[in-house]
Amino acid sequence: MTTTRQGRFPVLPTLITLGSLFCGFGAIILATMPKTGVNQLVRIEFAAWLILAAMVFDALDGRVARMSGQTSEFGAHLDSLCDGISFGVAPAALAMSVLSEFYQRWPARLIWVACIVYLVCAILRLARFNVTTQPEDEHHRSFVGLPSPPAAGMIASFVILHVNLLHEYDFRWVAPVVLPLLLLGVGLLMVSKVRYVHLIHTLTRGERSFPFLLGLVFMIFLVAVLREFILPIIFTTYLLSGLIGFAIDRVLDRIDLAQNRDSFFR
Repeated sequence: MTTTRQGRFPVLPTLITLGSLFCGFGAIILATMPKTGVNQLVRIEFAAWLILAAMVFDALDGRVARMSGQTSEFGAHLDSLCDGISFGVAPAALAMSVLSEFYQRWPARLIWVACIVYLVCAILRLARFNVTTQPEDEHHRSFVGLPSPPAAGMIASFVILHVNLLHEYDFRWVAPVVLPLLLLGVGLLMVSKVRYVHLIHTLTRGERSFPFLLGLVFMIFLVAVLREFILPIIFTTYLLSGLIGFAIDRVLDRIDLAQNRDSFFR
């Protein structure tokens, strides 16, 4: 990692990182502003979309910095600070706004505990990432623990699903039932030892076959057309992929241990 000289820093990666911060701050403002003439559901949904937009900026800044040879300690620390706001504070504030404004039958303590657990786990996950990860590209191919951007995307996508189901179908169970469990679940996964692949790196590295490209284009088309329904499925699939891989690794480890034990006693 290059050391930033006094008063100098990489311009393009820094601007992209600050774009993520801007989206996260905007999501917090929209989620926490007092009731106005603006439709509350519209305000909440826009806040969720800003969190997803922050994910796009976050996916770009590190990759642009590595491709341009502009990685620095300044950029790494700035990225973590912005991630703490955009993927820690913003999703917690969004979830608290949804649960407290639309579902006041929930005990206030439960709402606070679920949101605080998510926020604390997001900050701890970012701190652990900072001290254990190197800037080289091979260190960004997988993560220990659920990364904070998809964790925030999980919360935001289910809020978007809730808003659309409530607005169009008066379907009310998504937020009051699923959202508190999501806050606790993804929070604990962020500080777990479950390994997750770097999805952007996996999809973009090297050359791919034509059917792979067609499948990717088709998926982008589905997201554009059915985004409020497809996005929660995508994030849930990513979350489950780590859990399934973790379970398979544990089973294989037990099989290897049993085979080694049998060979020892022969």
